[in-house]
Amino acid sequence: ESQKKTFVKNQQILIFDGLIQDVGTNIKKPEGTEEIDLSGCTATPGLIDMHTHLVFNQKQTKTNEGFNNASKLPSQQRIAQGLKLAQSCLEAGITTARDLGNSGQYLDVKLQKELASKKGKLTMFVSGPILSGPGGQFSKLAPADTFLVDQEYSIIRNAQEAKKAVDAHARQGVNVIKVCADTDHGLLKKEVLVAIVEAAKTHGIPVTAHSASDKAARNAVFAGVNGIEHGYTLSDSTIDLMAERGVY
Repeated sequence: ESQKKTFVKNQQILIFDGLIQDVGTNIKKPEGTEEIDLSGCTATPGLIDMHTHLVFNQKQTKTNEGFNNASKLPSQQRIAQGLKLAQSCLEAGITTARDLGNSGQYLDVKLQKELASKKGKLTMFVSGPILSGPGGQFSKLAPADTFLVDQEYSIIRNAQEAKKAVDAHARQGVNVIKVCADTDHGLLKKEVLVAIVEAAKTHGIPVTAHSASDKAARNAVFAGVNGIEHGYTLSDSTIDLMAERGVY
């Protein structure tokens, strides 16, 4: 019982057409209902995956080509791939996912709408293209592949461009703004981070920051972001600062 935050025993769960219809101790069963004994198990609410990339299926390679190639698939193929990955999430017990970019230009919004039109499908929260300084997260691109930067990211160079990008994302109906506080190309300027947070506040949208380094995370926290993604090298002082400011 979620309100009491307790586990209850000896429960029956009635499922019809893939959806839970009723939960209780003495449920009226339709004739012919199949019974499965799971008395040795615990049923929990659906899990939430807070960081996914459902339209970006990157194969691991020694070089960065897996990252690049995952961005080159046709849009419809990426959507179809996202539907399959969404189904695999459900089968693993994940019922909600927060999708954070690497999704072309709003392919995640299209996938979100497609899933919302179906019963019993994964619930998605989406960010749209990641806000990033020049170059995005691509480290080395062949000249013919430089189009991928603008395809996968919203490139911002200053506070004014940052505000415009956030406004554009809000018009597309995103649920969260994702920004790269750092990439292989360096740190995003503090004033740009602040501009992103302030613009997002006007739309009531939270901001989360990709931060591989401790300095990037500190910059993002001081700018007022709601969350830090990755944080591989967070210092204790940055973690204390995050706790103090309620940054997840």
